[in-house]
Amino acid sequence: MHEESNFRKKAENFFAGKGFYIVLILCIAVIGASAWIILSSSGVLADKDGAAQDVSVSVDADAALAQEPVIGRKPETQTPADGDGQRKDDSAADDGSAETPPETGDETPDAAGIGTDDGADAAGDGAQETQAPAEEQPVFLRPVNGPVSFDYSVDALVYNKTMADWRTHSGMDIEAELGTRVMAAADGVVKAVGEDDFLGTTVVIEHAGGLCTIYANLAAVPTVSAGDSVSAGDVIGSVGDTAVGESSEVTHLHFAMTLDGQSVNPADYLSR
Repeated sequence: MHEESNFRKKAENFFAGKGFYIVLILCIAVIGASAWIILSSSGVLADKDGAAQDVSVSVDADAALAQEPVIGRKPETQTPADGDGQRKDDSAADDGSAETPPETGDETPDAAGIGTDDGADAAGDGAQETQAPAEEQPVFLRPVNGPVSFDYSVDALVYNKTMADWRTHSGMDIEAELGTRVMAAADGVVKAVGEDDFLGTTVVIEHAGGLCTIYANLAAVPTVSAGDSVSAGDVIGSVGDTAVGESSEVTHLHFAMTLDGQSVNPADYLSR
């Protein structure tokens, strides 16, 4: 009992001397706890607001990146007077929907092939096809000078003295002395040189326009060979007596012509 009484007195003495400080410490602790709670609550709100703000900024940034960039145009600045109109004009330009003037009835229809590039090309091609000059037939010179001793005749039979019969004559015989030089009637290429059983030594020259000239009853050795190019007036051989089928006739050059392989009258092509 005595000890308990001493402990109580000591406690009362301790609190009696320092009680004020204890109460002050407790008050400070309460104030500090309250302040911490308030600050913590404010911090959470701030964090929440900040997070919301950050999310808003992030969303705005993503939306900005998602927009297609506009190249070669200044950023739009909206003004109360013409901001909306300017945006509409720019949108129309970006969409490529600018108005074009309507077609008028004065234009030539495309079906006529006029007024369009395709029509012009078609017209040009047609003009080239219709205006392309046909291959001109050359003018033929007489291969030798002399009278015609036997005319061209394929529609009627004529009497052949040598063969003593009636037959056609697919060329014209031009009278000339033995050894007379024979000239190419026009420019061309020597197609063949050879011996014909009836007409003797023969030279065939091919010309433009599908025409060929045939020189027969020549001397045995012509002065040209197959493949040679000749000009009008070039000497290709001389008058001979190799045509056994016309040996009873006067000395002559047997001259014939063909057009696309068909016999024609040389008189129709020789220059007068």
